[in-house]
Amino acid sequence: MKSLLAILTVVLTILGLWSGPAVALNARWTLYQAARAGQEMTVGQIVSDKMRQERPKPPAPHQVGAELWKTTGAMALEGWAFSKRSLIYHGWGALSETLLGFALGARAGILLAVWIVHNRAMDRSVMP
Repeated sequence: MKSLLAILTVVLTILGLWSGPAVALNARWTLYQAARAGQEMTVGQIVSDKMRQERPKPPAPHQVGAELWKTTGAMALEGWAFSKRSLIYHGWGALSETLLGFALGARAGILLAVWIVHNRAMDRSVMP
């Protein structure tokens, strides 16, 4: 229970630190549109409008979650998990390059270590 409370506290803090500036940074657009229409808006209306904007500058957490679902889970359920519009496809591209780089680096490190251990001249030239 204690760890659950700590996790919820961290998650709610992150959401608060994310949502507050997101509303503040997108309020200018809402206020501009209201001024053009000759209306005055309350804080509640500004927050509500920000949560529904099509293309906000920094999106709200629920908008990010919806887009992640749309580009991963929903596409996987429809059978399009590896289409070029899927985040899974692009994630696999990044992961495969990362794993290849790790494998090459590990191989080079192991070969260099073996060379240092078995060659006295190499040991003296690279070791302090």
